[in-house]
Amino acid sequence: MKNHIIISLEQAKEAHLSQLGYIQLLVKGVDIEESAIDKYPSDCLLGVWLNNEGEKLKPYCGSIIIEEIRSLLASWYEEYRKIYEIFFTKKVGFFRRFLDQNIVISQQERDKAVLYVRDLETISEQMLTRIDAVHRKIAALGITHV
Repeated sequence: MKNHIIISLEQAKEAHLSQLGYIQLLVKGVDIEESAIDKYPSDCLLGVWLNNEGEKLKPYCGSIIIEEIRSLLASWYEEYRKIYEIFFTKKVGFFRRFLDQNIVISQQERDKAVLYVRDLETISEQMLTRIDAVHRKIAALGITHV
């Protein structure tokens, strides 16, 4: 049976990949609710994991790798903020909102969003490499609770 720390780390990793998937769909034109994507690192499951188990694991895994993950997560959300601005913060007039008309996003803005998603994917790959390293370290040391 897997231990609590590994399970919670895997759940945080899967939640992050889910967030990335929602953003990829959004940029491809799928209607995604604003609330489906966490706005801040502290709101996401990986951020919560870093602030709880991650902090406690620093003596075992090294503070550098935990802080690298934290820094990458902050960068990821800075990049996501650019996409958020394109898709969710458009100024919508009262009548347009009242009539429930879709907001039109220009091709130029969509092209920018595609580039931002590529940056998110790159940052995610870097983060996942470090998360996997933490996972291996936890497993190798046999740490079950901190």
